Amino acid sequence: MRNPELFKWRHCGSTIILWCLRWYLQTAFTYRQMKKMLAKHGLPIVHATNMHWVHRYVLHLRVIDVNKHAFYPAALTLLKAVNQLKQTQLWQVRYLNNVVEADHRFVKRKTHFKQWFQTLYTARYTIVGYEAMNIFLKAN
Repeated sequence: MRNPELFKWRHCGSTIILWCLRWYLQTAFTYRQMKKMLAKHGLPIVHATNMHWVHRYVLHLRVIDVNKHAFYPAALTLLKAVNQLKQTQLWQVRYLNNVVEADHRFVKRKTHFKQWFQTLYTARYTIVGYEAMNIFLKAN
């Protein structure tokens, strides 16, 4: 690992954490299914631990791609005013939504089996992880 401080004070090693993140983000497993799979391999990890790892180690959202609808700049300004998306930039391109929706179909397919999300916080980090894994797989 390049940054051992990132995994400091964790009960499991960095290799186990990264493998669990990879399995979760590449498959349509739920946290509880991951718990069962890890238990079969001798790792008694609680499902909430997997969720915490996704929240902790997944990349943060920085750019939002949207079409040219007039509502988006106003909404982003409002969210920045209440400190929700401080460092986020807005990228507007006409008809971009068609391309974005086509690229996000894999996310929709995976989230359907995971019974959606309970909070925006959970959705944000999990979806960013899906997208990061998809970018990684496209590069290889």
